Amino acid sequence: MKRLDRVIGHDNALDQFSRSVGAGRLHHGWIIGGQRGIGKMTLACQIAKAVIANAPDADTATNLFGEPEPWTAILEDDHPIHNRVRQGAVAELKIITPGFNEKTKKHKSEIGVDEIRSLLSLYQLTSAEGNWRVTIIDSADAMTRQAANALLKILEEPPARSLLILIAHAPGRLLPTLRSRCMTLNLSSLDDHAMDMVMTLHAEAEGEGHELPAGWQENWREVSGLAKGAPGAVFDYLEKGAADILSSFRSVCEQPPNGVIDTTDQLISQFGTGSDAQTRFALFVELLQDACLQTVRTHAGSREAQGSSQLDPLWALWEKARHEQNSVPALNLDPAEAARGLLIEWVKCQTRLSHFQP
Repeated sequence: MKRLDRVIGHDNALDQFSRSVGAGRLHHGWIIGGQRGIGKMTLACQIAKAVIANAPDADTATNLFGEPEPWTAILEDDHPIHNRVRQGAVAELKIITPGFNEKTKKHKSEIGVDEIRSLLSLYQLTSAEGNWRVTIIDSADAMTRQAANALLKILEEPPARSLLILIAHAPGRLLPTLRSRCMTLNLSSLDDHAMDMVMTLHAEAEGEGHELPAGWQENWREVSGLAKGAPGAVFDYLEKGAADILSSFRSVCEQPPNGVIDTTDQLISQFGTGSDAQTRFALFVELLQDACLQTVRTHAGSREAQGSSQLDPLWALWEKARHEQNSVPALNLDPAEAARGLLIEWVKCQTRLSHFQP
């Protein structure tokens, strides 16, 4: 799936960055934080394109994103910077991700110190046009301690006309010394209107290299609640088979306790085997935990349920599900059997609560 060229739903972050540039003080380090799939990389690429295309300084910074709206000029579809970046024809832009392991033929899970040191070649580049050099690290959460320390040295003495953008799923876990040397843009979940806009753009771009999960247009709203306002997470869930698992789990929840066996078997049969089973088990656990929390909220006003501690088993089930999510892959346990055990506990909780009115 290709990344969209347009930032949707994060106008406040764009405005914050634009104001910083407009004041003639473009900071050399920025952290873009937020949940996975919310659009951090899309925003980082837009900022990088704007900075490289416009080479901001104290005189031109107010027009970095165009007037009258701060994003209009850079987001025009025919702006040449878009094609240059797609074709890899922008020497001033470097995107750092976990490297590729030639032995295992898989991508590494971490960004090592060598990847950070490779920035030196970018900073030694002298742009004929006087452009800025921009680095995007995706994601800073994946850096090893050595890599983080190497990056810290760069931030302590940043090269002239250089911009470092750190993508962070959990900014609070980064080294405090890194955070203290960067400005932060925290992205919020997209509202329903913004989600609709993003999905409309994906529909318009589908095909010609923009491949999306089969049936996504019919199913994306089904899983949007799980995604919690993150468009990228929607496609992640769909690729994992979330629509089918969510439908089967709802059937389990809607059945009376004494008629749940068939729907339970149907749900578990969708796990498959191998890594698919682990992935779908993790998704099932997320659904179960959400259902536990929703049930607690529904019955929270019932004094009868509270007084008889009928809600305690739900909290215990939520905690057990969290434990199973970690232990099943770690101990190579059968995801289907683990899910069956959790569903039995869920049915017991529902049976107890069926005696109380919320």
